[in-house]
Amino acid sequence: RVSKWLIRAALLQLLSGAMLGAGYLVFKAEGWFPTIVTHLGTHQEQMLVGWMVQLVIGVAYWILPRPAEQAADASAGVMWLIFWLLNVGVLVASLGTDPLLPAWLLLVGRVAETVAVVLFARHAWGRQRAYRAGARTVLV
Repeated sequence: RVSKWLIRAALLQLLSGAMLGAGYLVFKAEGWFPTIVTHLGTHQEQMLVGWMVQLVIGVAYWILPRPAEQAADASAGVMWLIFWLLNVGVLVASLGTDPLLPAWLLLVGRVAETVAVVLFARHAWGRQRAYRAGARTVLV
């Protein structure tokens, strides 16, 4: 269930970031929407972290095998924390790119994103395993 929400949120970030990017392109071509220039950092944050990183985490959580001794709900709490840290981090870092708001917001958002990624890497590390440890097939 967490992976569904991660992927849905990633798609919403893609939609929002693409709309901002389209507005920025219209500004560059026609000069319309001059206030869109202040939202370029938001566009970059949404497309890179909000869409790409979140999509990778959602798919990786779904596809990586769970240890047999681990219940399905055992890792859900950590993954929900990762979900919220990542999305709040994108929001706060996006606010930090606005020149009218304090610049420390960018740092706080990036720290939240980094903590989310490190937590996921730690979580995914235990789920790594060889396909078949005893098989020694050589592909020709």
